[in-house]
Amino acid sequence: MLGKTNFPPGGIDTSDATAAAGDIVAPKTAYGAAGTKLTGTVPEKVGSATVITPSTADQAIPAGRYGGVVGDGKVSGSANLVAANIKNGVTIFSVTGTYDYEATNPIAAATVLNTKVGFVNGAKVTGTMTNVGAQSITPAAAGNTITAGYHNGSGGVAADAYFIAANIKSGVNIWGVTGTYTGATTKHLVFLTTTGANNWTVPSDWNSANNTIEVIGGGAGGRRQSSPSYRSGGGGGAYSIIFNLTLTPAASIAYNVGIGGGGYTAGGDTWFGNSVYASAKVAAKGGVCPSNSSALNGGQASGGIGTFKSSGGNGVLGYDSGGGGAGGPHGDGKDATSNTGGYGDNLYGGVGGANDPNNHPVTSPGGNGTEWDSTHGCGGGGGIYAGDTGSVGANGGNYGGGGGAGYSGAGSGGQGLIIITYYT
Repeated sequence: MLGKTNFPPGGIDTSDATAAAGDIVAPKTAYGAAGTKLTGTVPEKVGSATVITPSTADQAIPAGRYGGVVGDGKVSGSANLVAANIKNGVTIFSVTGTYDYEATNPIAAATVLNTKVGFVNGAKVTGTMTNVGAQSITPAAAGNTITAGYHNGSGGVAADAYFIAANIKSGVNIWGVTGTYTGATTKHLVFLTTTGANNWTVPSDWNSANNTIEVIGGGAGGRRQSSPSYRSGGGGGAYSIIFNLTLTPAASIAYNVGIGGGGYTAGGDTWFGNSVYASAKVAAKGGVCPSNSSALNGGQASGGIGTFKSSGGNGVLGYDSGGGGAGGPHGDGKDATSNTGGYGDNLYGGVGGANDPNNHPVTSPGGNGTEWDSTHGCGGGGGIYAGDTGSVGANGGNYGGGGGAGYSGAGSGGQGLIIITYYT
């Protein structure tokens, strides 16, 4: 038949077909205008559970056939898309927000630092919250209350090198440490005070199972008025301790006791167990000779060797400056404050030398520590007579206190110390 597509007898004329493969849902088939069999390429989305989540950018709906029900495909909704959850005045998907954070969460005076000011919907709020700063708490049987107010994160609960099982009555538990001490022992106390490199002979009754070795670095001397024109108190020596060191009786053990620094001079490092600091069994850094850039001039615990370590206090940088206290078993040495030296051993050691305006030109030296006996402990920093061109910084206390610094002269730091304690 002229003008018609050929088709088998009894077949169907497809010459007027207009569908192409892209018009047919896969995997369905049909015949095109030329009688050619076509396999559909349109994705079947019925039952596909396609989900589009709204965002800040336009999103295309994936190509395919959808049945018009949620199970085939949807743009997800959210029950939280309501005005009360959107910032006041902001419109999101045709929903204009009404949420006012300041009105819902107003600033209260007690939540703002005292002397600071905030505003709530234009109303001025002056803070009443106390600025505690860095609170240091020493644990006590009755417990301690953290002071109300803002803490800057630099405070904390003090550590104690002697908080170990061997110092607590057997069977008694204190904050998770169960004591093992049963008494009936003899305490032997040895002080090594000769500065520089030396050797110590281990006694015949040495007990490797029950001993401590403690070291204090030498305190630094102060820096008097000079060029450039500034003066600074010396830093206190650091402290370290180890427990139950195994030693052989009659063996000769190398050690070094740090010197106390003179004016402009750092304190010497103190160590025990080797002729070299880095290989020692226990070691503590001396205080640093201060400069106009050394804000941390106390001997640093981070540079020491031991089970427990504490840093020396910092001398003040500036006009007429006290020295820092030595670190100790109860914590860091205290920093000097203006022309008054810092305490040793977190207030357990020697007192800091004071500014003494009524006793010019004599200045107040740092106190000697007494933690181990009446003459051996962690020294306080030297003080200073302030505001006079004849002022001279005072010496740091024994052991490890930093020297003070005045206009005419600077105090020396206290020398280092080694304390050996064993029980038989």
